[in-house]
Amino acid sequence: MSTYRGIRGTLVSTRTANPDNPNLGDIWYRSDTGDVQLQVNVAAFSTGGNMNTARSDLAGAGIQTSTMAVAGYSSPGTRSEVENYDGSSWTEITELNSARNSLGAFGATNTAVIACGGRSPTTANTESWNGSAWTEVNNLNVARFAMNISGCGTSTSGLTSGGDGNQDTVEVWDGTNWTAAGAELNTVRGQGAQSGQSSSSAMATGGSPGTPTNTEVWNGTSWTEVGEFNTGRYSQAQSGTPSGAVIFGGESAPGSQITNTELYDGTSWAETTDLTTTRKDHGAGGHSASTASIAFGGKAPPTSFKSETEEWNLAEANTIIG
Repeated sequence: MSTYRGIRGTLVSTRTANPDNPNLGDIWYRSDTGDVQLQVNVAAFSTGGNMNTARSDLAGAGIQTSTMAVAGYSSPGTRSEVENYDGSSWTEITELNSARNSLGAFGATNTAVIACGGRSPTTANTESWNGSAWTEVNNLNVARFAMNISGCGTSTSGLTSGGDGNQDTVEVWDGTNWTAAGAELNTVRGQGAQSGQSSSSAMATGGSPGTPTNTEVWNGTSWTEVGEFNTGRYSQAQSGTPSGAVIFGGESAPGSQITNTELYDGTSWAETTDLTTTRKDHGAGGHSASTASIAFGGKAPPTSFKSETEEWNLAEANTIIG
């Protein structure tokens, strides 16, 4: 093994990428005072507070420290309950006016959120949350459920895409009305995932029919196919933007729920640390960055609906090795 203690002088930086996972295993050797540092991106899920109502087919909005879980499904049926997460625990708040499952939602935090679509029965209903109450607002143009979730945008600039029956329909929310986006998805899909921080920048992944691995990004005008991920799936959750995203969980084949997690760096996907709890049809903070996200709820048939919460963090760690 080489010894690096004798290195002196001007700062020297060289990089060796981990061929198995360039997102997770990037290593830098640095020397300025004779020390050599090993710098690695460390990815991990940690346990958060459990939800009050275990459920699946729910919508999620917000970020890791300010998340909303909206409606969903658990025995004996469709739910209207809504909960807020503050970074450590969930609190029950005012219920939706219309109970539903397989719906969409988006918002920058849990104080300003849009909930839309869903089923039981299939609906175009849209509701707006202002931090204290839900208000019925203008409906989607196309009633649908099983859209690409976890949602994209803010309460004044959002986007929904796909849906039941394998749709390519895309609609944009401007704070008052829904309008057709002007460009449909390249690949029809339902039960996929979507994330982004405005109606002009989004990413859609996976879905059904089948278990596709294709990814599309939206720039406000058109959808473009980009790098495919490694494990095909539907009913997964997602956070991030077209320049950096994370997907976790889902179903890779009927009856086969997975914990697989993958990171996107703006060009390609790489496998990283898996979820602890196997789940599909779960929620996420769709406005979250790929470096700090959250997964909650879901199901792993035939055993149970889930209340467990997992917080995802990707951080840089430095260790002196010489």
